[in-house]
Amino acid sequence: MYGCDFSPITTRNLNTANQLVEAQNFIEAANVYRSVLANTPDKEIKIKVLVQLAQLYAFHLNRVEDSISLMEKAILISKDPLRLIKFKEILGDIYFTKLRNFKKSVDIYDELLKVRPKLSMYDEYKYRYAESLFLVNDHKNSLFVFESILNNKKNINKSKIKYRIGLINYLLNKNDEAISVFKEIIDGDFKYTYKVKSSYYLAGLYEDIDQLDNSLKYYNLIRYDYPNPELIEQKMESILRKKVETGL
Repeated sequence: MYGCDFSPITTRNLNTANQLVEAQNFIEAANVYRSVLANTPDKEIKIKVLVQLAQLYAFHLNRVEDSISLMEKAILISKDPLRLIKFKEILGDIYFTKLRNFKKSVDIYDELLKVRPKLSMYDEYKYRYAESLFLVNDHKNSLFVFESILNNKKNINKSKIKYRIGLINYLLNKNDEAISVFKEIIDGDFKYTYKVKSSYYLAGLYEDIDQLDNSLKYYNLIRYDYPNPELIEQKMESILRKKVETGL
């Protein structure tokens, strides 16, 4: 697994740690990796163990902040450009999936998307970049990236991306565009979860422009499927009262 000349003790400890990981005994594996770090002077071993330990901390031991510190140490002492890219991929995954620090993941995925030739995970990183932009409220740039992704027939998040495009248009007060996208989702080949969400926003948009019959129509579509059916009943009752009061 490792390409360095290790002392017998170091080799034995690394093999033990790897076996413990395979057995999902992550706490003991982390203890062994820490012992190797404390006792080896070899830079290559330190780099590899820092990364192994960082991934244990992030994905198995709920020590995410510590994992970031270890990855940053590995990046500081590594000089190999290809290895640094791999480390940035790991760091991006930790920020996006574990820490949910989307300001950091925006920066990392922006950097990874510029790597040439394109990385094998390019499409996923582009999706994560767009999602990170959305979650830091950079809606205009997020919309641009999501729309470019939707044109790629290989994407596996078609339903969520289409919904994000509708929602961003809604948040940007581009109501005609939002209505059009939400209708496409409701009528098209998209996951039902996003049809429900789109119906909710579409009903609200129609209510805002006093198209009350259309609003009732789309609330009624999700009357029993929305996570909070009582809310839908309240909205429908409110619209019915408004129709009586206004004659609309």
